[in-house]
Formats: sequence, structure tokens, C-alpha cells
Amino acid sequence: MSNDKKRPDWVQKFMDDQEHFDKEVYPKMTFDEKVAWWGSSLHGQMRWQSESGYDAYVQFTPEWHQKMLDEDSDFDLIMNAVFDRIFKSYWDKNEYLKRIGKM
Repeated sequence: MSNDKKRPDWVQKFMDDQEHFDKEVYPKMTFDEKVAWWGSSLHGQMRWQSESGYDAYVQFTPEWHQKMLDEDSDFDLIMNAVFDRIFKSYWDKNEYLKRIGKM
């Protein structure tokens, strides 16, 4: 889309909602709320990938991991809790760590 065209209203609303979440909602979440949010969000994405015949771990890259750390310095602690509390044996923590370059 060229710069002189207005975004559709639904696109702008989505972008505004995401910005609100990133700046206002997420920073106020407790650690446990962040664990629950990440667990639910990533589990859904990974299942969709897997059930569609694609690699469930494709989004996990060193670059993605660094971006998450830049946004939340506790991200590694959050993900450890996600794997321990939510993913348990459903998803492979070692595969995740390998993909983000930590193993």
C-alpha cells in the first residue's frame, strides 16, 4: 500500500489495540499473568503450525528471542515457567532452546 492511502479502519484498530496492549496492558501484568498469556498465545500458534503440517517451532529464532528480551528482560524466566507449568511434556523445551541458540 502506498503512503498516500489511508489504512482500512479495521487495520488501524488492530494496530491501535496492539499498541495499547504492548504499552499499557502487558507492562502491568503480573509474572503469573505473563506466563499464562505467553503459554496460551504460543501454544495456539504452535498447534496451528503443527496441525497444518508445518514446523511448530519455526517462529523461535535467536532474533525473535532477542526482540522478546528487549521488550521484557524477564522473558527467559517467563518461558521457563511456561514450559514447566503449561507446556510440560506437550512441547519440547530443548527444541525451543536449540532454536533460540541457547543449546
